[in-house]
Amino acid sequence: MFIPTNPRCPEEYIPYLFSDEEIELIFHVADSLCTGSSFARAEFPMILRMLYGCGFRIGELLNVRVGDVDFRRATVLLRNTKNKKQRLVPMSSSLTLMLERYCMALGLSTKPDSYLFPGRKPGQAISKSAVYSRFITVLKTAGIYVQPEPHKRGQCLHCFRHVFAVRSFAQAERSGRSPESSVPYLSVYLGHFDMDGTEKYLKFGGDMFPEYTDLFESYAGDVFSEVLYEE
Repeated sequence: MFIPTNPRCPEEYIPYLFSDEEIELIFHVADSLCTGSSFARAEFPMILRMLYGCGFRIGELLNVRVGDVDFRRATVLLRNTKNKKQRLVPMSSSLTLMLERYCMALGLSTKPDSYLFPGRKPGQAISKSAVYSRFITVLKTAGIYVQPEPHKRGQCLHCFRHVFAVRSFAQAERSGRSPESSVPYLSVYLGHFDMDGTEKYLKFGGDMFPEYTDLFESYAGDVFSEVLYEE
């Protein structure tokens, strides 16, 4: 019996991009909502800054061990990513210093085999669900939480990865680099199998970067095929 393949439909998903003001407010609230636990006091604020500063997937970040961080070279080694590739991710000098102080404060500097963000149970990392739950609490406390529409993603930790991608694209353009030269590097940095995966990270409305919307859409129309959204 002949079964037709499903037609590939255009992907209408446009991620929620946090504004500069919202990012600042998220960090402020995350730093202020300190209970007695090391997760609330140090781990969660550091996780947010790593997601924002490096564009990690949350699963990738939580799998990092202390020994995977090279503070001298300011890099993080991702050993087992979504596409089964190792990836070396650079950090800014300010983020590297912050992470180094974080490791010292939690007594992790001499524990290379420990997870960078350890959970309550010995030998385990903090769970994704714990991070997501804390994130929603921060958004609600900050007064910027938006109830997601049915069957849509809405605000989530993965939005930081989108913000990172869009800002990297915009920064490259402001520095005089063409999309043809910057997007392939961004695709490799994000750990995508090919540039089609990067296209979803550079979908954005015109409110935040109106000057770059037409530029990217013009470039993307000639390069990217229809692809499914990935996380």
